[in-house]
Amino acid sequence: MVKNSLELAKLIAKASDDKKARDVVMMNMEGLTTATDYFVVCSASSTTQVRAIADNVEDVLREQ
Repeated sequence: MVKNSLELAKLIAKASDDKKARDVVMMNMEGLTTATDYFVVCSASSTTQVRAIADNVEDVLREQ
């Protein structure tokens, strides 16, 4: 069970990395915006890989 936004961001970053995402970055936005506490940004070499990363993130979050 995810307890806070930092744990959630770390979980998303790991799920992305598990599917070979490149340049995974977690940006702390606390106090800068009311929309979110963290942004997790990454890149991939193809649209197929982007879809695999996104699917894995959704699957991991669904398990939580």
